[in-house]
Amino acid sequence: MLKKSDPAGLLILLLPIVFVKTYVPFASSNDLFATWMAGVMFDAGQFDQIYNATDKSFTMLAPASWADIAAQRLPRMTELYPFLYPPLWAALASFTADWDFEVLVGIAQYLNITLMMATIALAYRSFDHTVPLPLFAVIGIATTLGTFIGLTALHGNQPQILVSFLIVLSVERATRGALIAAGIALALAASLKLYPALFAVFFLALSQRRAFVSFVTSGAILAATSVAIAGWPLHLLFLQNLAQITDTVLITRINLTPDATIAQLFFATNLQDVFASETSTGPAQWLILGKSSVWAILSKLALLTLITALFVSFRTRGPAVWPAAVTIISMLTPVAWIYYFIPAACFAPLLMHRLGHAKGGVLILICFAPLSYLTTTLFPQNNPLFLIDQITRMAAMGCFGILFWITAHRPIQHEH
Repeated sequence: MLKKSDPAGLLILLLPIVFVKTYVPFASSNDLFATWMAGVMFDAGQFDQIYNATDKSFTMLAPASWADIAAQRLPRMTELYPFLYPPLWAALASFTADWDFEVLVGIAQYLNITLMMATIALAYRSFDHTVPLPLFAVIGIATTLGTFIGLTALHGNQPQILVSFLIVLSVERATRGALIAAGIALALAASLKLYPALFAVFFLALSQRRAFVSFVTSGAILAATSVAIAGWPLHLLFLQNLAQITDTVLITRINLTPDATIAQLFFATNLQDVFASETSTGPAQWLILGKSSVWAILSKLALLTLITALFVSFRTRGPAVWPAAVTIISMLTPVAWIYYFIPAACFAPLLMHRLGHAKGGVLILICFAPLSYLTTTLFPQNNPLFLIDQITRMAAMGCFGILFWITAHRPIQHEH
């Protein structure tokens, strides 16, 4: 049932959609271009040119063959990023292979801002709380569009926006008792990025077995469909690419993983410079380091330990742990891009309910300020390492996830 203030809140969420061209006048769309190029290659039958799975380490560089096609079809796209999604999405992207890419950019820009605002609305609906929708919307817009979390995703037209929408939709459906829909939404998210599959075990912790069975069934159907459409050899290339990513530390200003901090603090002399294109000049645009076998094992054990601790918390504290889980687990994924924290940014206003509007608002400001564009004037942009901004932003999101964890309680659940 709509509350008296809800129409005003919905209007506030509508404004960024209407004015998206004002604050994002030009979307580079490098991430969308990678998906489109994968579709072009799939459409041409060049399946070995979809993934760059030949190198030992993950370099975040696209296959070399993409450069000529990009030069012909979109000369402005000089920095090419790889396609990192399962083959199913390359097959689906192949239907746009003959499109003018700029037309696709225009569609994606409005679709993505709409999904982002819808994610805020879903976060609002996920739990019973005392934050009115207008205030929730303003805070949610500030934590997404006022930071690198949302704006980086919008500039790149990142598919992660859809992944985040589906994750929060799954949480909202689960807390509202629509368990089958919750499982389907999470399976769709995991079909794009595999890490949302880790959240499925929390359905079991909450005794939501129908959601878990729905997730497993939907995931199996999506996986079988992907193999049937794209073939097993292409999936082997994808799995090789996934192994590369898992065993490599990627270091940029917008990777919020502890691995990146450890690499800079203790292995700085072993880091490898990577440039986005042959014409790039100046300092390296990102750094990489291959993990030792011990490091790789410890990373997996850390993730398993965290999931176990969160599982216990879900059993004792209930679904209020969801915001903490989607935040902290994202930090222990291999790359932990800053836009992986879109769900955290959308759930942020809930801290005002848990801690009071004043205290919660101050803590939200403290946690998200290091991720705002204002920090570009504070952090040196020409230092060879990215330690200052990377560790500050990682610590901010880590503290935010912990705040959500320690303030979790057992809210009212809706069943139908």
